[in-house]
Amino acid sequence: MQRYFYNYPYLRYPNTNIKNNLMTVYGKGNIKVKPDIATASIGVVVENKDLSVAQAQSIEKANKILDTLKRMGIKERDIQTENYTITPEYDYIEGKQVFRTYKITNTFRVTLRELSRIGEIIDAAVASGANVVNNITFTIENPEKYYNQALKIAVRNALEKARELGDTLNVIVNNTPIRIIEERQEYRPVYRQAVLAASTEATPIMEGVIEINAEVKVILNYLAKTF
Repeated sequence: MQRYFYNYPYLRYPNTNIKNNLMTVYGKGNIKVKPDIATASIGVVVENKDLSVAQAQSIEKANKILDTLKRMGIKERDIQTENYTITPEYDYIEGKQVFRTYKITNTFRVTLRELSRIGEIIDAAVASGANVVNNITFTIENPEKYYNQALKIAVRNALEKARELGDTLNVIVNNTPIRIIEERQEYRPVYRQAVLAASTEATPIMEGVIEINAEVKVILNYLAKTF
């Protein structure tokens, strides 16, 4: 014999038609969070026809930048080499390829934990020789915690829709879902570009807010009222 178990409010309606129907609803949850961490690409590009001279210049400038970053309070664990390339550059004169110079790019991926000091740190790095500052990205160190909050909102949103549908269709919706499926998780870091210019004030970098979105599909039982 097939047995059925229904949660409250089914117990209030002993004369309900015990016919298993399924309802599928979708819920969305969104929260906005201020970032608590940032990363930036900081480094130097040098050019010289003599490769050994270019390498020496690159090393000297990179070491000055690293010393400055550490002096500004950046820990070694928050600095890693992002890109180091040596590229011969050519001009084309009358259809012929003519060597012009060697170009060395040396950049570091720097994690910045004091967001209020980003402009100050960038300016100090530039003053020490950095001529590359880009890909400034504001993120959250622990996004999962905030995603779980958005997920709860999404589930509540789906259940509210189910209740509204139940009232509209005059059916009894089981409050306990049969299944909850995560449809989409979206986390949007904020990207910024530093504008480097001579100034007596620190370069302004606005972190903005980060949107975290969750979407779920919720499947529930519902019963038709027969009274």
